[in-house]
Amino acid sequence: WSIRHLRTAAQADGKARANLGRLKSFRSFYLLVVSYVYFTRIIVFLLGATLPFDLTWLSTLFSELAALFFYGCTGWLF
Repeated sequence: WSIRHLRTAAQADGKARANLGRLKSFRSFYLLVVSYVYFTRIIVFLLGATLPFDLTWLSTLFSELAALFFYGCTGWLF
């Protein structure tokens, strides 16, 4: 609800526009962190548990690629 209120206030005030930008940036970062944690803790674990032994290296690969993507997106956002 605060994004909606800030959006209406941003039309009249420059400070509210800056706060709106920060809030949107924080929301994007929060979703990125939650997605990273769920992917690396749940999806990678399930991959490691279901893959045959000779393909277990894929779980490590996906974990490292997720970390690379996370750090890259974090650097790009901020």
